[in-house]
Parts: sequence; C-alpha cells; structure tokens
Amino acid sequence: MMENIEGNNEAMPGWESLPDLVLENVFSMLDLKARYRASVVCKNWYESFYTPHLWQTFCMDDGTLTKRKKNMYGAGYVTELSRYRLQKCLSRVGQFTKHIVIKPMFDYYSLYGFLHILTSYLEFDQSHMLLLESFSFTFACQSWGLTGSDVHGTGGKMLRGLEELLAKCCDLKSLTLNQLLLVKEDALNVFDGVLQRSDKTLTYLELLNCTKRYHPMYQVAFFHNLSILVISPQNVNDDIVLMLAAHLNLDELRLTQDLYTDIDEVIPVTSDTWQEAKNMAPEMALRLEAVGNAREEIVFQPHAPVTSILYHTSYLTVTQNAIETICGNYSNTLVMYGNLSIADSKTSNAFDYRPDSTLCYLIRNCPNIHTLIINEWISSGSLLLIVSYAKKLKKLHVRSSTIIEKMDCPKNSLWSDTFYEKLKGNSLSVELMSREISFILGYQWKPLTDDMFSTLHV
Repeated sequence: MMENIEGNNEAMPGWESLPDLVLENVFSMLDLKARYRASVVCKNWYESFYTPHLWQTFCMDDGTLTKRKKNMYGAGYVTELSRYRLQKCLSRVGQFTKHIVIKPMFDYYSLYGFLHILTSYLEFDQSHMLLLESFSFTFACQSWGLTGSDVHGTGGKMLRGLEELLAKCCDLKSLTLNQLLLVKEDALNVFDGVLQRSDKTLTYLELLNCTKRYHPMYQVAFFHNLSILVISPQNVNDDIVLMLAAHLNLDELRLTQDLYTDIDEVIPVTSDTWQEAKNMAPEMALRLEAVGNAREEIVFQPHAPVTSILYHTSYLTVTQNAIETICGNYSNTLVMYGNLSIADSKTSNAFDYRPDSTLCYLIRNCPNIHTLIINEWISSGSLLLIVSYAKKLKKLHVRSSTIIEKMDCPKNSLWSDTFYEKLKGNSLSVELMSREISFILGYQWKPLTDDMFSTLHV
C-alpha cells in the first residue's frame, strides 16, 4: 500500500506545473517585489511574471524597483530607486500598462526619478504605452521630523516633472491628482498638457486639495466629456458650477474634503447659483463627502440639490446639528446618507450617546432617502422604527456588531399600544428584527459583518 502511495506522489505534478490561470491569479495578489521573487522560482513562474494581464496596473511606491546603497552620512544602507531596473521593467511590460498609480512616496528623490524616466520613456516613442488610459498621483504632503509633523505641497522641479509627464500622456480617460497643495501661481498651468492631449477623452477627474488656499480651478470645465468630477470645495465657486452645468453633460459632482482641507478657506456656492445650475442640468447628481482622516464636519452648501452625503472617516459621527442642517437644506433631494468607516466600538452604547433619535429624525424629514448606511451603535428597536418611517428606503446597510438587541427608545404618545408591543417583540433578537425588516423592505435582509461592511461600495 505504501509503495503505491509513494508512487502516486512521485507522479503528481509539482508547484512548478501550476496552471497558468492559477499562477496569474496568485501573482495578481502580490506586490511587485514579491512578484519578482516568485518569478525566480522556476521557468514556468518566470514566464507567468510577464503575463500581460498582470501589468495592466503599474503601482509605484517607496519599495518599488529599489536597490540598497551605502549610507554616505552614517552607518548602514539606504534604499533608492534603481533606474536601470525601472528602465528594463518598462521596456518589457510598459506596452501592457493601462493604469499608472503613484502612491504617496516619502523618498522625493526616487519619486522625481520615476517621473523623469517615465517621461523620457513616453517621449522616445509614444507607442510604448498605447493602452494607457488612467493616471493616479497622490503626493505625500505630510512628513514627520524631530519637531513633529509638517504639511507641505509640491512645487518646483517635482511639479515641473509631473506636468511634463502629463503632457506626454495621450487620450487619458481617468486622471487623479491628490494632495498637490499648490500655491495659486503654480496652479494656473498644471492642466495645460492634459487639456491639449485628453480634453475630449477624459471622463473621470479627481482633484483633492489641488491648492491649499481658496482658488477656483476653471480648467475643469474644459474637459468636454467629463462624467464624474471629484474636487475639493476650496477649488469651486459660483462661476465654475454654472460652467459645469451649462457646458458639460456631468453625471456627478463630488465636493470632497479630508484632513488636509482647510475649511476656513472654503466659500460655499450661493443657493441662487445652485438653483440655476439645477435648472440647467437637472440630471446632475451632487455628493458631499468627507474622506480619509477628516476631522471637520462637511461644509454644507446652502440649499444645493444634494443627492448624497457620505463619510469615509471614523473621526466624524452623527450629530444633531449636522442632521438638522441637512434636513433644513436637502429634505427634498437627499437620497443617500451614511458613514462607510468602521467606527470605534469602545464608545458608550447608552441611548443618550447613540444616534437612534437623530437618524429617525433624518429619515422622517428626508422622505426620498433610498440608501442608509449606519456604522455606529444602534438598537434593534430603532432600526425597526427607521424602516417603518422610511417611505422609499431600499438599501439599509448596518454592522451586525453594533446592533443592541432591545427596544429602549421612549414610547411616543402617537404610537398605539399594539404598534409599541410589536416593536418590543421584534426587537428581542437580531433574527426577529431581520425577519420584520425583510418583510417591510420586500427582500431577504440581514446585517453585515465588519468584513462585509469594510468592502461596501455605493
């Protein structure tokens, strides 16, 4: 028997004989350094390393294509970009690249070297990257030293290098430039090259904190086929809103702020301008959102046609003042509200510290809400109340780990005894609550695990 087993094991194919599709899926989940190390295992893995699908997205960070170098100012070694490796890599896989993503890099020397080499690569022969359709650049604007942290923008040679690279990219469909934090003088010409090469093809544009101070970015209105525009509120004014509504068939405008957005520099667009823009472009959706580690409340635009308000930060929670402002300005237009971050579960879950009553107030005063996302502590009874009050609610996303199985909301004098007893009965467990919510919404509903909630996209 043992001889047969051993014989079968010898006949079984080894790791070097994994199917190409399996290898491709494995390699796609590795970063560039791990992918390279895997490629030296055997010939089959080496060939899979150059599969075109794996190189559709070229991601650059501080650890990509680096080499060790003796530290000239102390003991040990430092890492820096290997220009030879980068050039060899681009010559082999650049023709397959569709998306270039430059993550925040704290080694500015390597970052500038990458921009310069990529520019030269495109300048030598534009056909090297015929498939390129999206470019994403996020500047590492915050650094830490002995005296603490410092926030600064790009400029000088770094900005010139970025502008030269963008001028070589043709027919882009998506462009993301985040945390440049430019001064007004540098922001005037940052889009000249993109406008010349991609003014008719660009459909997605994201500019998060292009400038630190208030400075309207009029150039965004000259991309003729723009579908989605993500921009910080300090870079928008009344004229830009009217230009976007009048000249572009924009599907969605997102006014986005984060930790580096100076809200003191934001001048809200007037309510009259928003009304005029709505009349000119009634189909344009307007989203207000706070992302990253934003700690300041969203800058609410007065009586704007806001359709969605989303938070992607654990530092902001539901507050009575914010909800009252939302209901006072967007009661007829708001269709989506919520926070997609994982809130701190160590906060008090007592009724007075929870958003139960505030969310009930929101859902009653904004009757068109069809999507509600809740990431904080809330009781099962309050969820049943929210679903009962909602007239058009279709999607309710709630973390199962933050549901408290009870009905501790004070009884309203308008409720009948039968209604109140039914609420209390269905609040005794998540199972009973889920069954009742499923009946009201008309489909099988259940709360989300934290893993499911963290991957939620709306």
